[in-house]
Parts: sequence; C-alpha cells; structure tokens
Amino acid sequence: MFAILGNYDCWRQPGLIHAQLATQSIEVLVNRGLHVGPSAGRLFLAGLDSVWRGMPDPIRAFANYRMGNVALAVVHEPDYFPTMVRLTPIDLQLSGHSHGGQIRIPALGPMVLPPWGRIYHTGLYELNGRFVYTGRGLGMVELPLRFDCPPELTEITLEVA
Repeated sequence: MFAILGNYDCWRQPGLIHAQLATQSIEVLVNRGLHVGPSAGRLFLAGLDSVWRGMPDPIRAFANYRMGNVALAVVHEPDYFPTMVRLTPIDLQLSGHSHGGQIRIPALGPMVLPPWGRIYHTGLYELNGRFVYTGRGLGMVELPLRFDCPPELTEITLEVA
C-alpha cells in the first residue's frame, strides 16, 4: 500500500504521520515513483508532495519511468493536473483535496473550493487524452457539514490491455 500526504498533513506533523503509516506497512511516496505489479513492470506509480504546502517535483517522481508502462500519479491537489500533463507521461492522476466542495447548491454546484481544487474538483476529467479523477473523500474541512455532496470512497479497477 502507498500513500501521499495532503496539505493539512503537511501543516501538522508530517513526520508523525509518516511514522504511523509505516507501522501499517503503508509507504509514503514523496516525489518518488516505482514500477509495481507482476515482475515490477507495466504500471508505474508516482506520488507527489503536496502542491500547496510541500515541494512537488514531478520530474524527480518520474525519473525511473520506463517508456511503454502505464503511468499513474497520486497528487493531492487536482488542479496541478495540467502541469503533470505537460511535464510527465501520466495516463491517470488520482486526487482529492476539494472534498467536492462539501456544500453544493443544486444547479449551482460547489459554494467554496480550496486553492488548487477549483477546476478539477469532482469526478473524472480529460485533458489531451489523459485523465484526472478527483474523489470527494470521507472527511470534511472547517465546517463538519456536507450538503448535496455525500462522502465518497472510490474504488478504481485498472485494466491494462
């Protein structure tokens, strides 16, 4: 299992969070990527540091990428997606951060969205044949309230042809 830290994790005690995840055999990827799967090939997984509160380095994260592998990036803040498309060979970016806005008014959408989570805030988007999926997540920020934006735990099945 792998994880990345979000902006709130970076604000608080990132070392403690890293240590606690390690006790559960969860490896935190910070500007690092690796080949996973059978014979450690065909799927490249990269994790970036928080865009808002860390020091993301997509070039470093993709330094070991092998051409022809499917590239998956985990980036907390979804609006970094155009930069990832420009600088890396990603096929899919998985993000969170926006919580879907938490409070959505029907026909108007989310009322408040955070920096780095205002464009690709909820669901699946495509840019130049590449994709980003932003999940709403389970938690809340600031107000312990959700309206027309239920919590979401997304399961994605990857099939490589």
